[in-house]
Amino acid sequence: MRKHLLPLLLALVLLLSACSPAASGECSHADTNDDNLCDRCSRSLLVVYDFYAINDLHGKLDDADGQPGVDELTTYLKNARTANPNSIFLSTGDMWQGSYESNMTGGLIMTEWMNDLGFASMTLGNHEYDWGSDAIRENAAIADFPMLAINIYDRETNQRVDYCQASTVVDKGGLQIGIIGAMQIEVEALCAAMENTECETVGNMTFVYGDLKGKKVVCAKCGIGKVFAAMCAQTMILRYAPACIINSGVAGTLSETLSIGQIALAEQVVQHDMDTSPIGDPVGLISGINIIYIPTDATVTGALAAAVAAEGVPYERGTVASGDQFICQSEVKARIKSNFETADKPVIACEMEGAAIGQVCYVNGTPYGILRAISDGGDEQAFADYPTFLAAAAKTATEVMLRFVENWG
Repeated sequence: MRKHLLPLLLALVLLLSACSPAASGECSHADTNDDNLCDRCSRSLLVVYDFYAINDLHGKLDDADGQPGVDELTTYLKNARTANPNSIFLSTGDMWQGSYESNMTGGLIMTEWMNDLGFASMTLGNHEYDWGSDAIRENAAIADFPMLAINIYDRETNQRVDYCQASTVVDKGGLQIGIIGAMQIEVEALCAAMENTECETVGNMTFVYGDLKGKKVVCAKCGIGKVFAAMCAQTMILRYAPACIINSGVAGTLSETLSIGQIALAEQVVQHDMDTSPIGDPVGLISGINIIYIPTDATVTGALAAAVAAEGVPYERGTVASGDQFICQSEVKARIKSNFETADKPVIACEMEGAAIGQVCYVNGTPYGILRAISDGGDEQAFADYPTFLAAAAKTATEVMLRFVENWG
């Protein structure tokens, strides 16, 4: 068991080469010679995060046979957090079954102990299923931390089980928001508003990292179309690990009640040009994950809706359809609505990137949202409307995004 107590010394080291302006009397750090020490106050600019992972505890409350139980672990972990407040406690499963006390409570006593110590997450092990899914749900209901499992699906629905998340983000002052726009006009004002920026170019895409409205943000122009959008989202997740990603920009309306200048918020996205129906699949089915509609994150979308409302812009929520086409024909517009509209979710807008970003976020377990300001009607007038209203629509989306970033978290 002691091997499980060793910190997985994943010392995530963040080099703070540029800090925001300090409060009066404090040092505004700088490190011009890259020695990880402030040139002015000699303070170390390295922040270390210690990860402690525990597994196979099996409900053990008391120390016995040279193996630590909850009592020794409590002291050990509390001392670790005292030594480094940036210590993060994780469980990698098989925590509940084994002891009389834990078995009698269905594991709840162990979950309450993990709550008391402030565990960040628990990954389900095989023995968590000894008592069935209902016991997991009962523990998840009282847990102050998420249960994680990216590859456990319900056989009947083919969706991830409802008592687990695919991933979680532990916020210790790290990156909070990723923003992706297809065109420069969709991101330039956001990048201009950022402070303490650093730029990195990957795959001909420039990622601007810095502070925006007091939040750590990375912003990128991906380029037009689903391939560029997917490349950008995957790169952003791998290199920056944002807590959430927002795709912001403009779109054509597919709703009779959503007009130019108003906002479309996606509750789900669909790739309207994905079609393997000749071999028996439903139109829009994404092979590999075997779903048509990719849901956005409810918390992110709710926060976006609050930001839109605060800006006083009319908006609708529903399905946003993406494809590598500029939609400018009424019959195509009608076909997309016919293929993908459901009784509870209307198809409200069409664009060329959101569903690709959604797919990447879905398979990576990254929360995401889609916000689009309407620039045209997606009909025969789109060729004239789009260049006429593009700048105004992009400005509206930017203003909402600034409000969202300010209020997020």
